[in-house]
Amino acid sequence: ERDTNAVLLREVHHRVKNNLQIIVSLLSLQSRFITDDKLVHVFDEVQNRVRSMSLIHQKMYQSKDLSTVNIAEYINDLSENLLKTYNLSQQVKLEVDVAVNRFKSDTLTPLGLIINEIISNALKYAFTEETAGTIFVEIKSLGNGRYRMVIGDDGVGLPSTSGHESESGSFGTELIHALIEQLNGTIVRDTEQKGTVYRIDFEDLED
Repeated sequence: ERDTNAVLLREVHHRVKNNLQIIVSLLSLQSRFITDDKLVHVFDEVQNRVRSMSLIHQKMYQSKDLSTVNIAEYINDLSENLLKTYNLSQQVKLEVDVAVNRFKSDTLTPLGLIINEIISNALKYAFTEETAGTIFVEIKSLGNGRYRMVIGDDGVGLPSTSGHESESGSFGTELIHALIEQLNGTIVRDTEQKGTVYRIDFEDLED
């Protein structure tokens, strides 16, 4: 019975992944018929968010125990996908330092979306075409089921009243805070470091 359940669960992850990839394809197709640059940009962001969720199910499907995902591998794959999306893979270096092997599935979906939003903002605003830089993600355990993620960049930095946040970043900012609340977490911006850096404390949720 356990083997049967594992096969069924694997198939569920596979089908969810395929359905999400179909949604990405539909959004991509629809965006070809849009002439408004701002709307095209919105469609691109939505596609990245769906890809983030699709990648989680892909990793779940490939995982041996089907309940957890290798978080370092997931962050690397997600970040590489975003680098390709924004065509900055040549000048932006990615540093991932994760002292945690795995997270439960209910934690990984909101955590993946948070990472997606922050890295996307860094790739859009932190670097110019002429400058190189680094995006980093560090995760460590605080004990008692709580964890800390330090994520950010060493780019030009974003003022708290930046037009980026008030326009295209407003929904992303609200989404980040909603997802952190879902993880029973907190977020603090480290203003002493160069660039834009956030410290996020959160819980590994029970499935």
